[in-house]
Amino acid sequence: MVINEATQQFILTHINDDVRTLALKGCNDPEVDVAFALTQISGRQQIKQKLPRFYENMQVMLPIRLSLEQCSSEDTAAYKAQIIKGKHLTDLTGGFGIDCWALADNFNTVDYVERNEELCKVAEHNFSILNKTHVHCHCADGIEFLGQHPQADVIYLDPARRDRSGGKVVQISDCEPNILQHLPLLLQNERDVWVKLSPMLDFHVTLQKLPIQEVYIVSVKNECKELLLHLHAHAPSSACIHAVDLQANDTSTFSFTLEEEHACPLHIANELGEYLYEPNASIMKAGGYKLYADRLKLQKLDANSHLYTADHLLDHAHGKCFRVIKCYGLDKKSIKQLRTEYPKCNIATRNFPISAETLRQKLGIKEGGTQQVFGTTFKSKHILILTERISHS
Repeated sequence: MVINEATQQFILTHINDDVRTLALKGCNDPEVDVAFALTQISGRQQIKQKLPRFYENMQVMLPIRLSLEQCSSEDTAAYKAQIIKGKHLTDLTGGFGIDCWALADNFNTVDYVERNEELCKVAEHNFSILNKTHVHCHCADGIEFLGQHPQADVIYLDPARRDRSGGKVVQISDCEPNILQHLPLLLQNERDVWVKLSPMLDFHVTLQKLPIQEVYIVSVKNECKELLLHLHAHAPSSACIHAVDLQANDTSTFSFTLEEEHACPLHIANELGEYLYEPNASIMKAGGYKLYADRLKLQKLDANSHLYTADHLLDHAHGKCFRVIKCYGLDKKSIKQLRTEYPKCNIATRNFPISAETLRQKLGIKEGGTQQVFGTTFKSKHILILTERISHS
């Protein structure tokens, strides 16, 4: 696949322009492939933050919008490259190829497999441009390819999470390919199998269905992005769960097993301390609630309130830390006092009977400012905790 000079120049000239306006204007130069150029311009605008290195390389070719939406970010792909290693990798669901590109340097041989011919051509072009010469591209069904080429010691796959009508699915049995159906083939020869899934999946149920060695719940800047399962034929009975949060200059990892969580004592606070802690999104998804308190020497506000308190300030809280300013009740006098003293602040609710937006309307407080109000349950009562974020936590 080659982008001619006229089309390349058209893309560069209009890289920040509105694509719809460009489509209406068209182009008088017959050498310019306008449809292709518009796809590239739209795609580059879409990936500027998600895939900065791909955005900066004008020789890289981009696929249709849906493929860009579904692919990993460079951040999550780079993290996977820290933990997935071996000799021969087969990516059974290659897609745009971001994960394959990131993992390739950890392997002597890489087979990229993708049944969509156009995507396969795009990936093959990009691997050449990006000097991944040991990546071999195959336009084929991944499961069928694996049956015919079983040499890999590491398998990676990102099953499609949309049904035939384009709707999203989250159950592992509804994904394509169906991991449960093809387990014997995938686990042959004691391979390491890595499966990327939706963070919406209930992995606690999945633990009972698959031989899972490790679970990685990966967030970027406190937003859950993906669930990564490490499968092995001889996986232990208790999988290690890694709650990972990727920040600009730091990676937070909180690891545990469900058995450790179940055995851990519950530490409930008798008094509200000087600081309030909120675990990051990955820990919340993982369910390491009691261990979070135990390891960090914190106390939970309530068994079902996943907020924690202490009088000591942690250097690394695996989440957010707030200084407690004041507590308020939900009576009219307290609400009036809060509204008068802090007419603008952020609102959040944890184990509270109404949503944050409904609470905002009840309080009559505008969004914004540096303070945050938590509506929560403490000592079996619904209270409001006024706090201020400590930015270095």
